[in-house]
Amino acid sequence: MRLSACCRWWLAGLAAVLSLGCQVVWAANVDRAKSMTDVITSQGLYTTADKVAILNVTTFESTVLGKDVAWLVEFYNTWCGHCQRYAPIWREFAADVAGWTSAVRIGVLDCVVEDNTPICRDYEIMHYPTVRFFTSHHQKGNYGQEVDKGKDAPEMRHILAGLLEKEQLEGRGSSWPNITPYRSSDLHNLWKDSPGQVLYSILIFKDKKNEVGADLVLDFSRIPSVQLRTVSPENEALAKLMQVTSLPSVVVVERGKDVGEVLYTQDTSRNGLSIAIQAFLKSKNIELPEVEFTEDVVKMPAPAADDNPDLESQVKELVSHKGDVAFLADLEHALRFSLRHEVGSRKHMTGPVLNALRNYLIIIKRHFPLSVSGKTLLNLLTDHVNSVTELSGEDWRKLLTEEESKLTLPVWTERNEFLGCRGSQPNYRGYPCSLWTTFHVLTVDALVSPDSGRPRDVLEAILGYVTHFFGCAECSKHFQGMASETMFSEINSHEKSVLWLWQGHNKVNKRLAGDATEDPAFPKIIFPSVDRCPGCRDNGEWVEHEVLQYLQSVYSHNSLSLIGAAGADAMSKREAHPISSGSEMSALDMSLYVLLYLASAAIIALVCLKFLLPRTYHKKVYVHDISGKV
Repeated sequence: MRLSACCRWWLAGLAAVLSLGCQVVWAANVDRAKSMTDVITSQGLYTTADKVAILNVTTFESTVLGKDVAWLVEFYNTWCGHCQRYAPIWREFAADVAGWTSAVRIGVLDCVVEDNTPICRDYEIMHYPTVRFFTSHHQKGNYGQEVDKGKDAPEMRHILAGLLEKEQLEGRGSSWPNITPYRSSDLHNLWKDSPGQVLYSILIFKDKKNEVGADLVLDFSRIPSVQLRTVSPENEALAKLMQVTSLPSVVVVERGKDVGEVLYTQDTSRNGLSIAIQAFLKSKNIELPEVEFTEDVVKMPAPAADDNPDLESQVKELVSHKGDVAFLADLEHALRFSLRHEVGSRKHMTGPVLNALRNYLIIIKRHFPLSVSGKTLLNLLTDHVNSVTELSGEDWRKLLTEEESKLTLPVWTERNEFLGCRGSQPNYRGYPCSLWTTFHVLTVDALVSPDSGRPRDVLEAILGYVTHFFGCAECSKHFQGMASETMFSEINSHEKSVLWLWQGHNKVNKRLAGDATEDPAFPKIIFPSVDRCPGCRDNGEWVEHEVLQYLQSVYSHNSLSLIGAAGADAMSKREAHPISSGSEMSALDMSLYVLLYLASAAIIALVCLKFLLPRTYHKKVYVHDISGKV
């Protein structure tokens, strides 16, 4: 009886110590969460310090349409790699032409912001970045003129100057500085319509390359006492009158005089001519005013950050312990953005585009780990898409929103932040990372699923989606190129399908390694690395059956982490919370439990000995016991 009591003490003590251990581990996780960097809310690729007007769905039309000035707007997407590489060019360009505000303003609009989807859809922004020119007094219903993206800021400056000059030649922009060529063969009309405060007219005699002229007029348009005009190379009479012997040249004419002064300079580039003009103005004590940029558009409120530091810490510990982890919440995030935003951004869908959407939905239904509500929603969407021959993005969004609102359980995670695909900054990783992860999960599930269809079904659906819906035009072009080279000739099994996508992903990683779009905290590597899969390489050569096993171990449905996912109800292998899953504990957590268990066992053993040993030591010995008598 005493031994049984001792065991009860032991078990009670052990339970108490383990309970204390749970509290210690939980406290440790909270402390680690508090030490993490605060969640960074995405503000896009630009700020007002970049001298651009940040437009949005609320302000775009009221700011751009019907105004005296023209607008040049970049429609971009924060996660788009091409947009990220182009952003420094656009910033430099915007700063360079910030003084042209009497004729044109430079704006940006981030199409990745869900609230901005109607504007990007209505103006048929099909790829990123897209640059559109909107004339003065632009009217609704006109999508603007798509403009080539210059390879650098000077080229963009030259493109814009040409657009503005064309505007005035066609009779628009009457309130702007006059950037059309001066056509008279003498100076009689030079001062016509010039305010009395204008003391000097500066004539820029252009060469046949037409590389400078209108841009210089706009550069110096902020000086009230000076006006600049361009002169075409065909106006030989005026060139002779002004004694111009080479082109391009700059001539200064003072009000009231019939002769001009040639400003000689060996550097006839735009910069060289600008320096010559500034030197003359300085000699007359005329300063070029500083550019004052004021932001006069209302900013959209930033999306709410996910305030769950404990969950963020759990994710960090899980990734640190297991290495390569795919999170169902990231897949749900990708699917949500894919259907709501990218499909919803199409103005019209018919023919091959609508067929690509049908195939995509079929593959999602078949191989995506959907929540119970997700399965219901996908069935409704698929039935509707199969019943129509054309569909607008607006109607699609309306259908998606209405059907989703009828469901009692969530379809997908509503987190604003990614988990495994979260980058060190908002413009890194994110959606492209989660979309790659989704594609891998689809191909791996087709490998193990009895209802897999043809070996190329998943890849062809992915190709259709990337071709017609994926917003990064450069990325889509590269993917289509890879597919045309090998997809249709090499894929004859589901194993080949899984390996083809893995090889394609590694080609992209190799191409983007060291690129400006690469997250420095997550360098792009050829995966899996040796430490993640030691058997995947043999003397530098891939061992494909080992790679296949690795891909299954990461991307199969049973391998997905359910942290933060709505689809945890459809995945019964374990609870979503990592603390309740032994496989998702960190090495530190396991070590604490083992140490606490051993310590408690030792303590309880000593306690029991304390109770047992005194009885043995104080037992009395009688004579009849020695003789064997009772």
